[in-house]
Amino acid sequence: MKRVLFLSAVILVVFFLSGQTGLSRTGAADVKNLSLEDFPYMSEQTVPSDHNSFFILEIEPPVFGTMTPSLRDLRLFAGEHELGYALLPVKTYDRTILRETKRLEVINQGVLQDGRYSFVVLTGGIEKNESIKVKLDQDPYLVKGTLYGSNDSRSWQKLRTVTFFSIDNQYSEIPLSGIDYDYLKIDFQQPPGEMLAVGEVFLISPVEIKEKDISSWEEAPFEMDRDEHYRESILAADLLYGCRLSSEWVLGTSEKGFHRQVIMEGSNSKEDWEFLWSTYVYRGVEPGDEKLSFSYEPVHYRYLRLRIIDGDSEPLPVDSVKVRTHPVRVLVKRPSAYEGTAVDLRAYWGDEKIGAPFYDVGELVDSLDLGNYPVVFLSRKVDNLDYRPPKPDTPLTERYPFLLTLGLIAAVLIIALILYRNVKQVNS
Repeated sequence: MKRVLFLSAVILVVFFLSGQTGLSRTGAADVKNLSLEDFPYMSEQTVPSDHNSFFILEIEPPVFGTMTPSLRDLRLFAGEHELGYALLPVKTYDRTILRETKRLEVINQGVLQDGRYSFVVLTGGIEKNESIKVKLDQDPYLVKGTLYGSNDSRSWQKLRTVTFFSIDNQYSEIPLSGIDYDYLKIDFQQPPGEMLAVGEVFLISPVEIKEKDISSWEEAPFEMDRDEHYRESILAADLLYGCRLSSEWVLGTSEKGFHRQVIMEGSNSKEDWEFLWSTYVYRGVEPGDEKLSFSYEPVHYRYLRLRIIDGDSEPLPVDSVKVRTHPVRVLVKRPSAYEGTAVDLRAYWGDEKIGAPFYDVGELVDSLDLGNYPVVFLSRKVDNLDYRPPKPDTPLTERYPFLLTLGLIAAVLIIALILYRNVKQVNS
């Protein structure tokens, strides 16, 4: 009897689950079974005639804000041909330069008679626009010191006051513009209760490249709020469009003689904030002793929030916020049938459940001279008139009511058969 009850329960549970889950659209649509009716948005654009095998499609912010940041929902067509494409990497070069790093030799270090700590590095000469990165042996720290220069390591010329810091193993740089000495010395007063010493010093050298910088600086509207419990000011900047791509921030203030730890967070909804970065901003009283900008890995957010840790200091007045933004570009393969002729491009997107396409175009990006290809802008979107919203999931038994009846009949027959066998065994 126990076996009968167990089998009956199993059958009923199976049919109950099948009735609840149903056969709905799959979580990631099969690319081979792609239907343009699945996409709520579309756009049409004419690509000028060209003999190149590729062209670059730049997706402007109002349009990109309606796509997934990875572009896995984007499909491109020319006639009946689906076009392969690859998302181009973000260029984050500062003023179209790359930077090389060289470790410098620390030739002398120690505590001076007045208690200040000092160290000397050999530069071998300084080129234009170079800087040094100082790593002390602890983290975090923020110290203010004095920079000296010499060509013989005996007589020193006082240059200026410098500030350098580390937080989360991210180190600030000291610009050396206008400075050309074979030796540099820095001394500083130890923070209370600390015994900092130099670990490593690096020379950062710019190397110009031919690639054009296509990023731009935008002044972002912002709101200021105050959290008295944590004694911090909260600054929220709005980049106006969803998933906006940015990589750098500049804080505008007329305040002097301050330093603050800041924490940056990002969100597309102003509700779920994701931690991005933590650093220091500061301004001394001498010209050039300031750091009001900071870079971060490119992120896709409409809202950027800066938490300014004031502590016992007065809130920092902020006049403006500038954010470095980047265009979103994809490299598109022009079909051979359209070589030398214009292409009527159609773009479809907006189906969040569709699976990511796979194209081999991305393998060619590093080997191509992208400056030779025309740039086409995807600047408007319209509703796809052929779009059919997905039907709500309905239980399998509602679409096929007879299945439940058949299941119950089958369960009764199985139970009857088992009972018959048990009775027969007892009688025998």
